[in-house]
Amino acid sequence: MNGSPTGDRRTPVEWRLVDLGDPTACAAARRRSASILTTDPRRHLFHTVDWLLDATQGRPEDVRAFFLEAADGTVGYAPLRRQAWRLRFALGELTLGSRALDRLHLMGGALLGPASAARDETPLLRALFDAVHAALQARQVVFLEGVPVDAALGRLLDGEDRHELPFHVLRHGAPFARHLIRLPASFEDYLGALGRRTREGFRRSHRKLVRAVDGRLVLRKVTRPEQVAAFVADATALSRRTYQFHLLGLGLRDPAALAHSLSVLAARGWTRSYLLELAGAPAAFMIGYQYAGTYHYIDVGFDPAWQEHSVGTVMHLEVLRELIASEDRPRVFDFSTGTGVHKERFGTEARQEANYLLVPRGWRGAVLVGLYRAAERTSALAVGLADRLRLKAPLKRWLRRRAARAAPRS
Repeated sequence: MNGSPTGDRRTPVEWRLVDLGDPTACAAARRRSASILTTDPRRHLFHTVDWLLDATQGRPEDVRAFFLEAADGTVGYAPLRRQAWRLRFALGELTLGSRALDRLHLMGGALLGPASAARDETPLLRALFDAVHAALQARQVVFLEGVPVDAALGRLLDGEDRHELPFHVLRHGAPFARHLIRLPASFEDYLGALGRRTREGFRRSHRKLVRAVDGRLVLRKVTRPEQVAAFVADATALSRRTYQFHLLGLGLRDPAALAHSLSVLAARGWTRSYLLELAGAPAAFMIGYQYAGTYHYIDVGFDPAWQEHSVGTVMHLEVLRELIASEDRPRVFDFSTGTGVHKERFGTEARQEANYLLVPRGWRGAVLVGLYRAAERTSALAVGLADRLRLKAPLKRWLRRRAARAAPRS
């Protein structure tokens, strides 16, 4: 379960898998990871041992924590969380089928602290993949989310050297821009950093919705464990009304797990979610966490009945206003991975990232990869044909109306 590269000509290094089920080893893992999390700017809430154990409801067997050891101490850290997952085979927005898998999820990539700066990262990353591959169980794959394409990991996974890895490497979706906001001193300063048309459009949307509800617009912040149950009930009800829930298999599909995660993280002071009420009724929600000076946007949803009033836009504006005005104002608002027109409109800077699916080599992996690539090619051809025939937009509207009709109303 170990990989042993030579990061430079002086110091051998080795990746070791730590058993978090052992209390002594788990306590040591917390200390060793903390030393890297405090110095690596790529750190994320999802890298912390506490979050990983809380998110898996205390099952250490669902976390793979790899540490890169050198003669001069711990120089790297890569925590992977085991998740039940389905690989979708899609035709545009229509799911044709799916395959149940166990995935080991890693956000962003391995963290390599300052002590590894003198070493070439590429052999260290290759050794990590060897160690991860050796620890895999049946039906397990690796999912790397939000990898910067211009970083060493992105260059390895996109380059010719990927063929030397013990995995088939697939881009999962197209590369995307990860949007961020460096939060200024005031909300007006934030608006001033946007283009004039965007700024004026935001203000019009806000005025229109406020008029529609006679000013009865309230943003409720959720930070304490006792607030979580009511929030999850309202957010889940809203999520079930969306076309994403019925058409794409997305949305809040496991309220019990969500409530657990929000509750335990609220106890640590990390939960920061929001519910927007219009005329006394829930209309939109945002799930997020605040950690190490960054607000991590996780999920958002709104009642489709308010779509023509730009309720999603107003939700984002109200959250940003609250964050900027708060005493514990974060430095950065991180829109997380994935694409979205709203992320581009609200963001003030961006970096290019991609998601990668790593499937173990072998005949089973080759069949799965072949099916996925065939589905991708078919989807691209069908979408291209629909676009040329000017059918793409009408088909999307029809599919979303059909999903909306299937949505329950409360």
